[in-house]
Amino acid sequence: MRTPDGELCCDPSGRRDGRGAYLTLDDDCVQKALTTGMLSKRLSVSIDAAAAAELIAQVHHERMRRLSAPEGVA
Repeated sequence: MRTPDGELCCDPSGRRDGRGAYLTLDDDCVQKALTTGMLSKRLSVSIDAAAAAELIAQVHHERMRRLSAPEGVA
């Protein structure tokens, strides 16, 4: 998602203010959305290499968090 002040971040709760885009927590899906420019277009923001790397790291962290959560808790 892109916050009102232009910050790009992963918002697993879907509750933060800003412009969002739904993606799976799959590395290939996120990478494709970044390389094709689909995510940049959807969020109306330019995504440089550093921001892309940070977003990928946040998505990876969220996926690992969900995989390690007890059954029924996500």
